Amino acid sequence: EQIPGMEQYAIKKFAEAFEVFPKILAENTGLKGNEVLAKMYNAHQDKVSGINAGINLESDQVEVMDVVERQVYDLFLTKHWGIKYAVNAATTVLVVDQIIMAKQ
Repeated sequence: EQIPGMEQYAIKKFAEAFEVFPKILAENTGLKGNEVLAKMYNAHQDKVSGINAGINLESDQVEVMDVVERQVYDLFLTKHWGIKYAVNAATTVLVVDQIIMAKQ
């Protein structure tokens, strides 16, 4: 809501699309996706300790943990390139769709 104009809606929807990942991962492990999202949002509100917040998938309940303390590490480059290729694919589909619609 800090961006003026119609661009703010596209940015908001782009950000909402990223909520799918933790929700699906949680549901695949038997946890409630909405509860996981709520706990993660609350944990990330704390700018100091929230940056390392994650969900303990080994627990039967939704439990927030410090991933650095538990030594759970991810490769940034894998996520970076995965997101980049996904955005490029979606953009290509939208451009092709615009070309097809313009010809009609």
